[in-house]
Amino acid sequence: MGHRTLVLIAAAIVLVAACGTPSSPSSPPAQASDAPPSVSVTAEPSASASALPAQSASAGAGFPVGAIPAGTWTATQFTPAYSLTLPDGWTRGTADREVTVIEKGDVTVGIHHRVSAVDAAALGEGATATTVGAYPAFTLAHGPSHLWYTDGQIEFWAPPGTRVQSWVIGLGDTPVTVDLVAPEAGFEAALADFEPILATIQAPD
Repeated sequence: MGHRTLVLIAAAIVLVAACGTPSSPSSPPAQASDAPPSVSVTAEPSASASALPAQSASAGAGFPVGAIPAGTWTATQFTPAYSLTLPDGWTRGTADREVTVIEKGDVTVGIHHRVSAVDAAALGEGATATTVGAYPAFTLAHGPSHLWYTDGQIEFWAPPGTRVQSWVIGLGDTPVTVDLVAPEAGFEAALADFEPILATIQAPD
């Protein structure tokens, strides 16, 4: 091997040592995604899911919606609170901060707190003193009239062809009023059926 060949080989070795092993090309920078950023969303309850039934119970309404099982029920949605013992056959209608309505067939009973005193004037001319259970009261039999308002200011009028028996009962500082509404033809029977129930009314302990 000639002198020139050795020089060329040595030069090649020096060049390789100087350059080293080529590094791999670096990865290109990540491209920005065109997709929008994710958003965490908390689902709101639908109107149908959160809407209350038309006759749902108010706090302390006592009587359950629909058919009322026989037993003693306590209602505290207005003052005075009261309890009442019912047999089977009664259902609950409206129950709010003004009135609780219970029904049996074509008989309607409203229990409310419209009046402020236990006296004859609370019911009108012809009211007579009586007792209901252990409590002083006044009572009056009369024809169709306006009887109570609901919490939404809806009036209840006893319809034509009915009779009404009303009681104002002194359960506490604020009396409770009870109106029995029944068709004229069956009124006496309805009254006889309801009076033993009304006698169970009392202020809860």
